[in-house]
Amino acid sequence: MRSFFVSIVVAGFLGFRWYQKRKDRTKETRLDHYIHGVIDIERQQMTLDTEKKGNDMEKLQSLQDQLTNLRQDCFKDFSGHQLQEEPGTECFLELCASLSEKLNAKMMTRIRLGGEIANLARAIEEKK
Repeated sequence: MRSFFVSIVVAGFLGFRWYQKRKDRTKETRLDHYIHGVIDIERQQMTLDTEKKGNDMEKLQSLQDQLTNLRQDCFKDFSGHQLQEEPGTECFLELCASLSEKLNAKMMTRIRLGGEIANLARAIEEKK
């Protein structure tokens, strides 16, 4: 009888530990909020290529500012120690860096294209 109760207690303890680990794996961490923010900004910049409305440079700069603010908010929300222990930190930082590079590249491309179009316009005007 005594071994039966001990077995129930051990089974309950192991079941509780299994449940806690399962719950920890499925719950969204605080860093997930920031990762979702980066992904939303990336989706917005992708729509700039399909929509040809307004000034893309202003929108790209706005997205760059949003990304910078999101990264700063994350660093305010976490201490250095918490960021080191957070499993998604490297993913978040890589996403931020790659999206920032992509936004900068798009801005530079648009600046170059604008300059080339202006040069072509001047060349056409000179030939007239």
